[in-house]
Amino acid sequence: PAAGKILHAVSMLIRQHGLLIAASFIGLLGVFFYSLGNWTGALRVKADRYLPYSLYRDYSGALLIVSLASLMRSGVSLRSALEQALQYANPWLRWHVRKILLRLSTNSSMGFGQAFATGVLSPDLEDRVTDASERQDPVQAFVKIGVGSIDRIAVSIESSASRINSFMLIVCGFVLGG
Repeated sequence: PAAGKILHAVSMLIRQHGLLIAASFIGLLGVFFYSLGNWTGALRVKADRYLPYSLYRDYSGALLIVSLASLMRSGVSLRSALEQALQYANPWLRWHVRKILLRLSTNSSMGFGQAFATGVLSPDLEDRVTDASERQDPVQAFVKIGVGSIDRIAVSIESSASRINSFMLIVCGFVLGG
């Protein structure tokens, strides 16, 4: 039967090229994890819109906002907080923080909310930061966003992980059923 022929072909493929397939899979996994913190540029900003890179963007962006909010709460200016974040950031986050600092210094009429529109934050968090920058007390609003963003990001990451889980279950079903 056809199912038996497919199973035989798969078993022969694994028997003859199993080590190469396993090494390729491990290599691709390594490249993916390396790219999370090191891949920068306009193409990466586009990739950050989609799973699984969007999970990394949402998590890292929320941590950036929380750390900036904590520093600003203690009296540090936004620019100084960004410069401190720059010292401890990985290349991906450093690329975004440099763009934010450049936008803040070149366009002084731009609110700090628009300076954060680099792709480092989720669209929802980016909108909230933009709204906070237009308030009467933007620093206090920014701090409030930073404190509340962890819970929101946790919910967002759970829903994204649920979508990935559903997708993987469907893929496994096709592999086992095929």
